[in-house]
Amino acid sequence: MREIFVRALSGSIYAFAIIGSLLYNEIIFYLILLFFVGLTIFEFQKLINHISIFPYIILIIIWGAFIQLDFTFKSYLKFLLIPTLLSHTLLILWLYSEFDITKKKIFKNLLSVFYITFSGFFIIYLTEFNIKYNPYVLILLYTLTWVNNTFAYIIGTFFGKNLLFKSISPKKSWEGLLGGIVCCIFAFYLMTYLNFPIEKNSILVITICVPVLNLYGDLIQSKFKRLAKVKNSGRIMPGHGGFYDRMDSILFTAPWIYLILLIN
Repeated sequence: MREIFVRALSGSIYAFAIIGSLLYNEIIFYLILLFFVGLTIFEFQKLINHISIFPYIILIIIWGAFIQLDFTFKSYLKFLLIPTLLSHTLLILWLYSEFDITKKKIFKNLLSVFYITFSGFFIIYLTEFNIKYNPYVLILLYTLTWVNNTFAYIIGTFFGKNLLFKSISPKKSWEGLLGGIVCCIFAFYLMTYLNFPIEKNSILVITICVPVLNLYGDLIQSKFKRLAKVKNSGRIMPGHGGFYDRMDSILFTAPWIYLILLIN
């Protein structure tokens, strides 16, 4: 019972920091997320036994450019989507292979930048998808991610029998995945009923994609942890582990949602 309470408390503080700053002031949100992504880089590099300050330098440069530049120049930053999604595709293929990507230094360097730093950037980039600051796309993404992860875990725990990736994550099941999808669809109808300030078609597309993208983000992190022979990426968040444990799904999902919105 105490563990559940601690987990709920630390998760609530994290959620309040994200949603509260999103609604209050964009600069405060950007700085909070900068800190979170920086911690995620640290934990990721620790998992893969790699030390480099280069991802932190890139992180600060990109964040600074995004905050200081006008929209015309900011629009060029969307081309970072290409290496970001290429790294994600590589990691999806890696899930189905026996190749140990953490043994090659070049992959460690590339993943620290493309997979973690650039993916983290597209979380804030979603707030200015329609030129001016709009926190609601990201609030939608975070809400659906939390709904999916929570109910996929609960349903998978009680009803999960058919495993998805037993060798990587023995607790992930088809029942949990389908349960997360159903609950996200319910959340979609709730948001449309409440007149959530985003186009209905965009909400529907995001709702359908989030559970699958969340799953891959979680599985990729699980494989990194399995190779490192650890349960959590860190201990900074009581009941959850590290920031990489909390941000794995959103890091993987945000760039793909940005792409979907571009072509939708």
